[in-house]
Amino acid sequence: MLSRSVQAAAFAAAASNLKPLFGSPGSQWFKIGVCDWTLGRRDASSFQLASEIGVEGVQVSMIGAKGKTDLRKPETQKAYLAAAKSAGVEIASLAVTRVGHLMLQGDAEAVQQLDQSVDVCKALGLTVSMPAFFSEMSAFRFSHGQPLAAQAVPSSTKIP
Repeated sequence: MLSRSVQAAAFAAAASNLKPLFGSPGSQWFKIGVCDWTLGRRDASSFQLASEIGVEGVQVSMIGAKGKTDLRKPETQKAYLAAAKSAGVEIASLAVTRVGHLMLQGDAEAVQQLDQSVDVCKALGLTVSMPAFFSEMSAFRFSHGQPLAAQAVPSSTKIP
């Protein structure tokens, strides 16, 4: 009997700590977001859909599918900021997905995209970026224990 009482007390204590997980949006101690590609929309319309399904943030792709959307362009940045504000959804982070198919070592385009992603983050007010490396060559993306991305972007480049 004592064992069940201790278990019940432990469950009650744990459940009270987990209550914010199941509260309404805004009452949790964390936010829930989604990637734009998960929504099937790599454009500014992703924010409205995110709002409709109840998430609080969207990780946006720097360059959308087939280059149709390009967050390196100031007019696209303005459109995203306006759409996020209108939908009441945050731009949570920036996905630099196109570098996933490039090799940082010896590929100037990959290094250039990483460098440009810093400017995009600044323009959108972001402090989180995710360079994605999904290709079959990902095992070769490390050198001397350091990710090549860390070696490729100048150390003087900082996000506020």
